[in-house]
Amino acid sequence: MFYYVIEGRGRLRLNSDQDTSNLITGALAVVPAGVVRGIVAQERMRVLAVQMHRGEAACA
Repeated sequence: MFYYVIEGRGRLRLNSDQDTSNLITGALAVVPAGVVRGIVAQERMRVLAVQMHRGEAACA
């Protein structure tokens, strides 16, 4: 999963509330498959999220 922060500020949570990273405008975060994740906005955010699936047919 890729997250690109277009605008705003928040925190990326991984696996638990204990494991967090700051996200700001322009940040790119890469999260491996299988990791429980979530974003908590600290102000209004716009985020582009891209998820890729292995082994599945491409969209037509």
